[in-house]
Amino acid sequence: VFSNQDGDPWVWELYRKFNATMFAADASLVNLTGGAEGEPRYERVHLKNWKHDILSNSVAHICREFNTPVQILTLDVVVPTFRVNLANLNHILAMRQPEGVSTLYNFIVDDPSSPNIKHAKALEESHYPRVRVRVMDSNEGASAARNRGIRESAADWILFLDDDVLPGENTLALYAEAILKHGQYSAGFVGPTKFPMATTDWTRAFVMSNLGYFYSLSSQKNPAWHTDGRNLLPAPAPWGVTANLVLRRTKGVYFDLRFPKTGGGEDIAMCLETVSFHKKPIRGVPDAIAQHPYWNDGEFSSWRFFAWTQGDGFLMDMYPTKKYVTLPNVVELCLFGAAVAVLRLLLTRCMKTFGFYFCWILYIIILDITMDIAEHWLQGFHQSLNLSATQAIVCGAQSCLFKNHTELGHFWIQFSRWRFANIFCRFDWHCGIHPPVVRSEQTKAAIRFVFFVAPLFGLMIAN
Repeated sequence: VFSNQDGDPWVWELYRKFNATMFAADASLVNLTGGAEGEPRYERVHLKNWKHDILSNSVAHICREFNTPVQILTLDVVVPTFRVNLANLNHILAMRQPEGVSTLYNFIVDDPSSPNIKHAKALEESHYPRVRVRVMDSNEGASAARNRGIRESAADWILFLDDDVLPGENTLALYAEAILKHGQYSAGFVGPTKFPMATTDWTRAFVMSNLGYFYSLSSQKNPAWHTDGRNLLPAPAPWGVTANLVLRRTKGVYFDLRFPKTGGGEDIAMCLETVSFHKKPIRGVPDAIAQHPYWNDGEFSSWRFFAWTQGDGFLMDMYPTKKYVTLPNVVELCLFGAAVAVLRLLLTRCMKTFGFYFCWILYIIILDITMDIAEHWLQGFHQSLNLSATQAIVCGAQSCLFKNHTELGHFWIQFSRWRFANIFCRFDWHCGIHPPVVRSEQTKAAIRFVFFVAPLFGLMIAN
């Protein structure tokens, strides 16, 4: 099967499954004729995909012939890194290694010009063969870097971490425990990714906007359920963010590169593809915690959220059964009002009509902010964030800005690609697992729509 490449790593990975590999640091061999540093004396012929069927069939053959099970759990870690923050990478390496688990760390550098590459390579040398550092040819984005990490791995499971998260000391061990207990019933596992305490207006606004909801979804102690009367399993999660996510390594399943390079939607697609392949859900591991900093050092920045909703647009193309129709939101109504106002002005030269639509748009914006502030107050954010009444109003207004910037991203990705039928649709982030959430969103949109357009129709009738 093998020609002149890949046979030796195949042997290593095969033995690894049976806990029969050990690295001798004091033994070395130098190839003075060819090798990686020199010109090869022959054409290198690689065997693609040997880490899937060939490796798994070889493992199964040994299990049958020797009547022995696989001796160890293989759980690798993949971290795409643009920042190449050595402190964070060392923190990730400091996770406790559980017994009976073999783990290799794949750090994929997505900035070939980073001055820290030499330090990352030194990290690889000091932890070899436990750590691999690979450098992308160009900045291709987090998804492409993760795909490189997947191709580097031959483990049965992969833990994906972002390079700016700090996993807990026991995060790796908790995932390994979940795999050993529930892996045969699961396509993956997700732990909560938590943000620091919000101490600035913008971080409080982010919390109030609920844009980070899915980062901590798995921290909720969902009721367990029985599969066959004997096995008690954690409840399924719709998907998990790649900041802290374990998935089965699956043949032919990679992160889709159509999504924004900085992220937004690719994690949902990857989870859905993995779930679809294995016909098993992703499950939460509430104690497998990772800490995530606020972006941009907690200062105002909403372009990331704009990109997230662009990812939603691609998700609706890929999974049309997971979208739902809703009434127009404030961004869509304001854009509609502005377009009508300009058109009427061009056709009639009537400033009164233009002023009428301008006042209606202003009314919608003020009402939307007011309703958001009231909703946040009823939800108790002023208490949980220890806000005064003035702070609650200011942060509530800022959270409305975050929300509407994401809605603008949703509109733009559909409008710019001429997907007009999707403009009044939304992607179900719960992927059908929690239907009441969709109905609740549709109801809230309908209530707001009535309040937004009621004065418009009232004035039309009056005139």
